[in-house]
Amino acid sequence: MKARCCLILHGYCKIGAGAHSSYRSLLVYHKASLVANREFWRLLTKDTIPLERLGHSFKRIDEMESMAEKTYKLVLDRYPTNAKLLKSYGKFLENVKNDPWGAARYYAEAEKQEELAESQAAEIRVADETSLAGMVDDKSALITIDANGIMQTVNKAACQLMGYKKGELEGKNVSMLMPAPFSIRHNSYLRNHITTGQVKILNTTREVVALHKDRYVFPVSLYVGKYSGDGADSVFMGIMKPVESDSEMIRAWMLTTGTMLCADQSFLDYAGWDPDELVGRAFSSLGVDSQELDDLIAMCARYHEDELAAGAVQISTNIKHKYADSVPVHIKFELGGTDTQRILVAQMRRRAETPAMATFDSKGRCLYANTLLASMLGHKVKDLRSKDISQLLPQPYGALHMKWFRDAEHMDPKHTPTSCRNSLTSVMLSSNGTPVHVKATITPVHSSPEHGFSF
Repeated sequence: MKARCCLILHGYCKIGAGAHSSYRSLLVYHKASLVANREFWRLLTKDTIPLERLGHSFKRIDEMESMAEKTYKLVLDRYPTNAKLLKSYGKFLENVKNDPWGAARYYAEAEKQEELAESQAAEIRVADETSLAGMVDDKSALITIDANGIMQTVNKAACQLMGYKKGELEGKNVSMLMPAPFSIRHNSYLRNHITTGQVKILNTTREVVALHKDRYVFPVSLYVGKYSGDGADSVFMGIMKPVESDSEMIRAWMLTTGTMLCADQSFLDYAGWDPDELVGRAFSSLGVDSQELDDLIAMCARYHEDELAAGAVQISTNIKHKYADSVPVHIKFELGGTDTQRILVAQMRRRAETPAMATFDSKGRCLYANTLLASMLGHKVKDLRSKDISQLLPQPYGALHMKWFRDAEHMDPKHTPTSCRNSLTSVMLSSNGTPVHVKATITPVHSSPEHGFSF
């Protein structure tokens, strides 16, 4: 313990020259506290313990701990943001004072100061590059990687953007932030650049897709530049910013053959398809007229990137909803990705309002709910999809509806004129139990034992 703490004090406490005497005292008293504790425990291992010597040992521990405490406070008052000094004091509280809760506070402050220092250092490095001076702001996610793709530094904005903690990213391969197939191929692209020096994406800004910790894909604007070194010593810096979302737009990314790679969360709200269900599926299979979409995808190969961006390939059509009638969209195809891995991006603009909607199976369990309904009831979408109908209705209607779901195929709404199936105003319960008045339209899903309805 003594050697470890001394190493921390010698190696990490980078303080000013004017505080050298305080620093030397701090080191002496910290070591003396450890020695006093060690001697006390050695004394307790003996068969006979002189009372006078035991009292002297207690007194020595108190004196050294008190002096060390005062000296630490003196130095910390002058250097309150020194992360290594904060860590050292945390060690003192944990190992000498037996105060793990106090130590945890100083460890947390040390981590905060380290993140702040690294973020400022990264921004200073970027500011030194005239080509990057206008690209970085408070929302910019900054990540540096080595020639093997291992993340060296990650700023706070990057952690927030990707949903990870700092320790979950640093030391890991950056490919973990990419969906397939890009994650599989990224290391080979790096090796090719290191070996040949051929530049594909460096010093350009591209719209690509990133993979959040919660396993959903979202678009980001990415700039990659070489920060330092050459060959195997190269260090690269990536600057990411989230692409501004458009509530009226749905996006899907696919190979140039039309095989879907990923889609954004808007697909779930507007058409009922979970993005995970779409991976590997032919995009044309979502169209009411699949051949029409196949022909458009094939047509994209005839145009350059700027022609597609200008709207060379676009159409107004309908795509299938998983649980309801088809929904109208206007689709425009553009090129995305990098020079080595081109992808098609289907930009789909909604052409109809999205009603609040949920789908339940024959046992009353919620299979699907969109954001509008979740917001109306004060739930998170994820939480709402884990409930059953009895939890969303006041009693006794919640219990009665469980039976209705089982017998729905054999019941006639005319026999129950006050039922919600007759488009009358009904009551649902919000997350805090307050009533929410809705007018429901019940639509059976005949392709499966599920029953969907929209509000």
